[in-house]
Amino acid sequence: MQQLIADVSVPITNIEAGFDILEREGFVILTNAIDNVLADNFVKFVDRSWPSISTIKCPKPGQIKYGACHDSSIHEIRRSPLIVNAFRQIYKLKRGISPEEKLIIAPDGINVQNPFEKYTAPSKWAHIDEITNNPGRILQGLVTISEHSGGFLCSPRSHTLFDKIAKIIPPKNEWLRIEGNGASAEQINQIKTLVLENGGAWQIQINPPPNSLLIWYNTLIHSSTPTNIHATLRKNLCPRQSLNEKIHWRLVVYVSMRPAKEVNEFSNIRHEAMRNNVSTGHSGEKAWKESCEIHNMNFDPTYIEYLIKN
Repeated sequence: MQQLIADVSVPITNIEAGFDILEREGFVILTNAIDNVLADNFVKFVDRSWPSISTIKCPKPGQIKYGACHDSSIHEIRRSPLIVNAFRQIYKLKRGISPEEKLIIAPDGINVQNPFEKYTAPSKWAHIDEITNNPGRILQGLVTISEHSGGFLCSPRSHTLFDKIAKIIPPKNEWLRIEGNGASAEQINQIKTLVLENGGAWQIQINPPPNSLLIWYNTLIHSSTPTNIHATLRKNLCPRQSLNEKIHWRLVVYVSMRPAKEVNEFSNIRHEAMRNNVSTGHSGEKAWKESCEIHNMNFDPTYIEYLIKN
């Protein structure tokens, strides 16, 4: 496992090498994507907001789609020059976009898992998502803030198999759920065999180092697993100490970008998401319907208005 991480990691300043890994594996870890100031600001947001965040109903452990997605610390991570440049340069290498072409930054969700709470592991949910437009040509991503035990699962080298997978399990909407959606064991095994024959693996855990940007193609099969620390650690550490030291908690900011011309009415979608305090999916094509009062999460409404205008 450690060897795999080494093979798929490069500094964010080495985009060409990162692109080669992305093309081969379907994902890449770009290290040193943000500095400790940005990371610490996000930790401070979680620290002061945890009583509210912890009450949010999440579809998967820690997966927050509303109520806590628009703090300034989150947007400053997404707008970080190194991160924006990474997406722009990869799109240039993959699709030949010009330096002047505008990218949208989806107001996506976050994932916050407190290891001192016991999460119920979700049923297996390996999936491919945001596939209605440009399968295999849209980048999705997340920034890791902490050392943690739970996290991102994926099937390396599955990203080139979308057409074959879609013949086995035809997509019903904007995402294709492979596990846990009524697919037969035979269908799932067929897909696993395709991945293994392509030189890949099935749903292995990827834990990037803190302050890294993990980027993957939208046709990569992926899912997640909850954080889980040993009972001894849970007994000897306090949640706040663990959070401030950025260990054991899963702290993730989802960051996804794409050419603006591919998303109709994005400005209106972003306005809806921010004013209703909800997020969008990775593609930025729609805002979720849940809502939560912004002031309950200690947000500065003037900052939200600034982001909407800029």
